[in-house]
Amino acid sequence: MNRGSVLVVLILASSCGHKAQTKLPSASPEHELLYRGGLEAFRQATPEGYRQAIDAFRKASTLAPSRCEYSLHLAESLILLAQEQRYNWEEFEPRVSEAVGIIDSIQRAAECATFEPFVDRLRTLSGPGRDALGMVNRAIELDPSDAMNWYVLWRLNLGNSQEAILRAVELAPDLPVIQYELGNYRSGSEAGVRTRSGTQSAPAEYQEALRYKLNYSDAEYALGMVFYQDGNVDQALTQYDKVLTINPQYPDAYLSRGSIRAQRRQFADAITDDTRAIEIYQRQISELEGEAQKSESIGLTRQGKAKRKRLVHIEDGLQRAREFKTKAEEEAGR
Repeated sequence: MNRGSVLVVLILASSCGHKAQTKLPSASPEHELLYRGGLEAFRQATPEGYRQAIDAFRKASTLAPSRCEYSLHLAESLILLAQEQRYNWEEFEPRVSEAVGIIDSIQRAAECATFEPFVDRLRTLSGPGRDALGMVNRAIELDPSDAMNWYVLWRLNLGNSQEAILRAVELAPDLPVIQYELGNYRSGSEAGVRTRSGTQSAPAEYQEALRYKLNYSDAEYALGMVFYQDGNVDQALTQYDKVLTINPQYPDAYLSRGSIRAQRRQFADAITDDTRAIEIYQRQISELEGEAQKSESIGLTRQGKAKRKRLVHIEDGLQRAREFKTKAEEEAGR
């Protein structure tokens, strides 16, 4: 799945080494009110939510620079906005650079030492290096109750994936991104059973993820695939349309929608979808190939292998899009 190629990570808004205060005194200082508003915006898990969170956390940290958690939540919001922008082919590097600068300053501040697990996790997310596994394991050791430490371990494929994602779900069952990844995990682990039984039902976790986070393109697409495999083609088409409304740069959705349109002999529309998918796949391959080469050149072998594994999926999608387009063109000419 396309979005799976990109490190899509939601940091649990209520955890930052210390748990966020859920109830504030009626006469709370302005910086605490801003911080609470930032957490609520962050929880939306959307680009606009991250922007609102960045604004709130930035103002809070300016008013109370000694509150380490304000700066850390600002850094995490910057990282997650950058990931959303990168996925949508927007400029993202300034957000990452600012986040790294904040992380560096927090790491040097003696009064922020208690936030070491959160710093380690953010450092890994901002650009995993050779010691990514060591940093995440240290974060887990220091704060095993933080669901996102386990999630990062799962998402970066740095340890026992099954244990990590199930532990994350146990700790934060209402976090949308964790529900979505649980759906991916269970969908993959149960594929053989579904194939033997000849039936397939929508993983509840995808729908659960959408209950917590609206407009979650990956979960919407996954649900569309399940509908299609169950023979509910109209519902699948509705899902693919919705995915492309949320994210017009989602090539798998164009490819899947084009396939349905071709089956319905809507060849002109199918060719348009296949062409769009081809363009996006080609752009992604070019970018990812460059990233893989960069990782390999600095000795990040594991990271390079992960990127090349993603390349295989994208190249497969490109090949299928070309084949589907050729077939649709041939059928249209008859």
